[in-house]
Amino acid sequence: MSEIQATIETAIARYSLPDAAIAEMGERYAGLSISGPDDKEGAGQVHEARMTVKRHRVAVERTRKELKRDALEYGRAVDAEAKRLTAALREIEEPLEQEEAKVQAELDRIAAEEKAVRDARVQARLDALQAVGHVIPWAQAEGFTDEDFDALLAEHAELHQERVRAEKRAAAERQAEDERIAKERAELERQRQEQEAKAAAERESLETERAKVEAEKKRLADEATAKERAEAAERARQEAEEAEAQRKAEIEAARQAAAARAEALRPEAEKVKAIALALRDWDVPKLSCRDQVIDILDRAAGEVFELAEALLRGEVAA
Repeated sequence: MSEIQATIETAIARYSLPDAAIAEMGERYAGLSISGPDDKEGAGQVHEARMTVKRHRVAVERTRKELKRDALEYGRAVDAEAKRLTAALREIEEPLEQEEAKVQAELDRIAAEEKAVRDARVQARLDALQAVGHVIPWAQAEGFTDEDFDALLAEHAELHQERVRAEKRAAAERQAEDERIAKERAELERQRQEQEAKAAAERESLETERAKVEAEKKRLADEATAKERAEAAERARQEAEEAEAQRKAEIEAARQAAAARAEALRPEAEKVKAIALALRDWDVPKLSCRDQVIDILDRAAGEVFELAEALLRGEVAA
């Protein structure tokens, strides 16, 4: 039994009221009752029993206060001594804590610097890989040895150079194709204008010829007699019909030539249409000027379509 336990049992013993005594009073006084105002004997027994129980209860309370007073004084004494001893120990402990704190702060500073160096190295690795178009997680970059990382960087640097060269070749090819298409378009436009000029000259020649015929008819009519005028008129009519037939024949020949040219140019027109469709369906990557590029391609596709239709109508010479 500990000293504290022994002290507690000694204090409890001072109540001098065992549980058996309480149980005995409970049994003895359980059946007491007062039958009415005139039951003096019953009233006396109940009063005497109540006072007996009260005396014991008051004695218990008095003893509790006495025991508690001693306990409070004991607690205050224990707390005061503990406070004094703690203050003396803290005077010794606090400088030691400060020394440990200084060392820990230095260790933390060194650890932070080392972490900053490691993080900077990892970030440099990530930046180097990103510069050659390759991205990896932080943990993976941190776990590489210098040799393994250098090998990985060299591999992707070579791949990046290959991509750059391929993109340059593709750009050069696109530029060459654009120049070729521009030249073809200029040539087709020149041929179209030439055909239009030729057709206009032919129409002007026919009109001039018709005017000459009409002038000749008028001259003959003015110079001839009535019969001669009639004969001249007949001849003029016949000549006009012949001239008209000739004109129609020439127009029909021109139409057939245009149809033949259109048929001959049909394969080329289909190719031009394919170019227009390719321009319209071009997969434009995400760029800041993507909408402008799409608009330019749509306009170019429309012009190329118009050229293809002109080829099919025979309006453009081969």
